[in-house]
Amino acid sequence: MADAFLKKIDAFIAERDLLNRSALTIVALSGGPDSVCLLRVLLALGFRIEAAHCNFGLRGSESDRDEQFCEALCKRLGVKLHTMRFDTRDYAKRRAISIEMAAREQRYAWFEQLLSTTAADAVAVAHHRDDNAETLLLNLLRGTGIDGLKGIAPRNNRIVRPLLAVSRSEILAHLAAIGQDYITDSTNLRDDVQRNFLRLRIMPLLTRLNPAAAANIAATAAHVVDCLPLLSRAVNEAASRIVEFNDNRTVISIKKLLAEVAPETILWHMLKTRGFTPKQTAQIFRNVNAQTGKQWRSATHTLVVNRGKLLVAPVAESPIATSVPGEGTFNFGAWQFTFKIVPIDENFEVKKEPDCASLDAAKIPFPLIIRAPRQGDEFIPFGMRGRKKLSDFFAEKGIPLVERPQQSIIADDNGRIAWVAGLRTDNRFRISKNTKQTLVITRRRR
Repeated sequence: MADAFLKKIDAFIAERDLLNRSALTIVALSGGPDSVCLLRVLLALGFRIEAAHCNFGLRGSESDRDEQFCEALCKRLGVKLHTMRFDTRDYAKRRAISIEMAAREQRYAWFEQLLSTTAADAVAVAHHRDDNAETLLLNLLRGTGIDGLKGIAPRNNRIVRPLLAVSRSEILAHLAAIGQDYITDSTNLRDDVQRNFLRLRIMPLLTRLNPAAAANIAATAAHVVDCLPLLSRAVNEAASRIVEFNDNRTVISIKKLLAEVAPETILWHMLKTRGFTPKQTAQIFRNVNAQTGKQWRSATHTLVVNRGKLLVAPVAESPIATSVPGEGTFNFGAWQFTFKIVPIDENFEVKKEPDCASLDAAKIPFPLIIRAPRQGDEFIPFGMRGRKKLSDFFAEKGIPLVERPQQSIIADDNGRIAWVAGLRTDNRFRISKNTKQTLVITRRRR
């Protein structure tokens, strides 16, 4: 029994190329049955190992008991033990995250340090086949999409999981066979946490329906992992047909997207790397034919429906406003503006270039300001008498919402817009037959 169990894990390690016998491996040791089994198995298989125990200080005397157990076990087996104590509650409070997430972040950050200080090749953690099944089911319930159905990976950079080949019952049977004791974490016996509820309530019911439930779920996860490269290739090929890149924007043709097989799936795989959630992607797909201007925003990107296309661009902060006290050259974002007062004589000629504006200097005295557009901005476009909302003007000019925060506005000390740079001056500041001096404003890329 013990030999078959060891051979099964050894074969899995070799098949997935998880560990090197000549290199040092750090075993994450909690004192529970899974990690204790992992320690004993890797020792029995002849791997060079050291152990690492995290004391998160969350269960009072129980946490200290676990640390003492790990110390005694490693001393008896002749394994070097690294220990670390964390103030997890304080860390969670400072970071405004859950206790579970805080413990995870602290744990893996310390593992990275150990890999460096010990020159170890990998950290082995004790996730097993039942954990894999539980993870897949949790992801399925959360709606994480196809990627969530791949379960737990045997390797994630230098974190490896040699026990994914075996079940919890096999682990417990092996420990009993070799007479090895372990610690039981009392919090694992409570079903008030999602994973514990699934482990204690749902998985036993599934096992009653089919004793091979966990094994079959894990096998499904393995099939998903095998299929993902094919899906990735298909998505990349579709992207090459439907996507254009314009500066830092991704432009998706809606017509071409809808002509693809499984267009919503393709859209999801393109948008998830830009921070959009499955729920947002579903909303976007239902609204691809919405009127121009409808938008969604992730933590990093903005997506806008714009004339038969989906425009996706990084969220950009508007440049800080620049004060213009008088003539001179001033920077604003990616632009450099020059302000110069020029007398009007027989040689004066208004430049009709988009990056140059000529205004009546008497009507727009300094100080001025260069700034980004603001909500509610209005101006009177050159040649018109009535006011127009700047947002409507931008829409008429076909300027996508994602680009509007980067536009440049020249306004006077009273907040009146004199020039929407590169697009239109305000009619109130136009040159007339009575103009004596003109304020010439030019801009160029920095």
